[in-house]
Amino acid sequence: MLEDKNELQLLCEAVESKVGRKIQTPKDFEFLAERIFEQLHERISASTLKRIWGYVPQTTIPRTSTLDLLSQFVGNNDWQDFCHQLDPQPPLTPHPSEATDSSANKDSTTRQPSPRWLFFLLTALIVALAAVFLFKMCRSYEQPSYIIHKGQQFASIEEYLQLFGIEKAKDPWGVPLPGHELILVWGPQYQHPNWHNTGNVDSLMPTITEWWSAPDSLPEVVARYNRDRYDFLRRMGEVRITFMKNLVDTNYVFLGVYRMSHIQSDSSKIVWERVFDQCDLTRIADIETLRNPSTLFTGR
Repeated sequence: MLEDKNELQLLCEAVESKVGRKIQTPKDFEFLAERIFEQLHERISASTLKRIWGYVPQTTIPRTSTLDLLSQFVGNNDWQDFCHQLDPQPPLTPHPSEATDSSANKDSTTRQPSPRWLFFLLTALIVALAAVFLFKMCRSYEQPSYIIHKGQQFASIEEYLQLFGIEKAKDPWGVPLPGHELILVWGPQYQHPNWHNTGNVDSLMPTITEWWSAPDSLPEVVARYNRDRYDFLRRMGEVRITFMKNLVDTNYVFLGVYRMSHIQSDSSKIVWERVFDQCDLTRIADIETLRNPSTLFTGR
């Protein structure tokens, strides 16, 4: 076995060799999921494959059943068989002189260990090594460190929502984080026809000015809607992890963590100000401090 690669990495390489391509993009993962289903008639989701390949952070150990399917896909019986094939033990054969000269050792008080005893010894050694490997895997997945930075791009809403463990969202433009109802993953569109979402593109939007004005709406309706929304957001104190579409190209660009600026906002518009340039996915709870009354709506 290659010393600088673990079994999971080698399994991924075996799968890539099987399909004849590197698995690197969302389309590659969809392609691989279909190939596995065609061969085994069992499904592994593209999102699960992304976590195994490290395309998105994985917070749990891959299921043995998933590893079994990938191992079967490359021609092994299961995951254990794949690992065994990586490091097979050579057969134990006696030296010719030992096999032919047994009579010369009749008076010797030292006996050669029996093959059965060696089998149990080697099995115990393999089990111990597997336990050490699994322990290291558990430690490596305990607290994955993954930080997204301002300017990082994503091809779709689904791609960045998966970073937060969100598979599907009823309203993908503003999705509350599980366990943090007032921290939203926000996906506005730059210069939206109804919501506007304007700001300084050259600085990647240090502030985002947002107001609603639908076509053909009466001025008093527009004014009332924006006033009510201002009162609601001022009271709730939302914090938004923001990915903006069409700012640089058709991708979504991560802009940072934003909160409402009490100084710059009023009843006609909401001004969101960036307070963090990056987001540590392992420390989401820290963002709750932005909602603390002592720091909320202080401006910058």
